[in-house]
Amino acid sequence: MKVKLIDYTANPAAIIALGARVCYTNKDVTEVAENITKEEAVKFVNKIVDAKHMSVLEHVNFTFAVEGVSRIMTHQLVRHRLCTFHERSQRYVNMTKLGELVPVVEPLTIAQHPEAHAMYAKLNALASEFLFMCMNEWNIPGEDARFGLLQGTESQLIMTCNAAELVHILKLRTCNRAQWEIREFGFRCLAEARKVLPEVFNKVGPSCYAEGKCPEGRMTCGKMIEVQKEFTPEA
Repeated sequence: MKVKLIDYTANPAAIIALGARVCYTNKDVTEVAENITKEEAVKFVNKIVDAKHMSVLEHVNFTFAVEGVSRIMTHQLVRHRLCTFHERSQRYVNMTKLGELVPVVEPLTIAQHPEAHAMYAKLNALASEFLFMCMNEWNIPGEDARFGLLQGTESQLIMTCNAAELVHILKLRTCNRAQWEIREFGFRCLAEARKVLPEVFNKVGPSCYAEGKCPEGRMTCGKMIEVQKEFTPEA
């Protein structure tokens, strides 16, 4: 899996601070923007996050490039409706040549089980041959040929979202209760976001870290202290 932050709002802390300050001043927005120092911006952002006034974070956008993930994972991810996604099309992209396998993501539990691994490989070999024959020999359109692909077929996409929505996504997807692949995605997104906006994202993680409590009830993983340590940034 590869997750790379390829673009983001310049001076994100200053933009967030501007969003907060403009609500409480009679000065022109441009004047306020010109006079916000880096130190003031950091101070404002810390106050905003601590107060949970997350709407001003919507002025800041992040764009991620995501590669080497399964269609199972992306199907979960695109449920976040406040993001914009563009994903590789299985209808228009012919992903196989004769004798070649369609790339797939293989869960560790399957990879470590000899019989399951062997059968998974056979399934993908058959799916790959089916896709090739449909699109190159049988004149079956890609929109129908893709029905034979495994759900583990590799995909790639770009995702753009605002900082407030990213906080929401990471709270859900870094939790121990999240499916392993999208949890890894969450970890990688968080690491990228912390590089450019630590004032916000150093405080972000699953609910047990960000809010000090677990919302999962009897379904909790029971590892709150360990998780809190895992997400606490190194000094």
